[in-house]
Amino acid sequence: MRPIRGLDRPSQQWALVAACLIVTLLAGAEAVMLRRARVANEALLAGMLEERLNRQQLEVTLGHERAAIGVLSERGATPSAPTTATLTLDPVRSRGPSPPQPTIDPPAPGRVVELRLRLPGAPDPRLVSYRIALRQWSSGLTLWSRGGLAPGAADGRPVVAAALVGDVLVPGAYEVALSATGPDGAVVEVASYDAGVRAAPAR
Repeated sequence: MRPIRGLDRPSQQWALVAACLIVTLLAGAEAVMLRRARVANEALLAGMLEERLNRQQLEVTLGHERAAIGVLSERGATPSAPTTATLTLDPVRSRGPSPPQPTIDPPAPGRVVELRLRLPGAPDPRLVSYRIALRQWSSGLTLWSRGGLAPGAADGRPVVAAALVGDVLVPGAYEVALSATGPDGAVVEVASYDAGVRAAPAR
């Protein structure tokens, strides 16, 4: 094999090898940068989708809140009014493998319901406020929530109560999460509850 003209000197050959190595390193670095940019774009897209889902959940919750405020304003009802139905739930130790049995009759769509969650023990005085979140049992989608709640008592037991309208409690299985905020702003999970609403009887 004839030597390539201009590369018959060792210095020139080493210079060519070094140039090839530099090009290879640059190509590898560019591939790594492209991979990192692709991962960053995927993470950004996932964050945008999660933010959109959270916004949709907030819009649903806001719609239920407005409906509850409208019903309470029109009727002048309060959670302790005689026309208000009550739904009292006891805490569960752990989430079961299957949805809860439907044991609750569906309330009228426009009726105000006072949801009472019995606390697993005496209220912790260190907790500032409580929050209730009503979720679909299967998907975990938040359908309704209410925060800034204070503990009270019902039937001689400590409870956290909030008013909602019957439109929220359509037939199905639900998980109710009770959380609280401490003085340092940290959120503490207090208890969870299950509820199953029966289907409306056929007429």
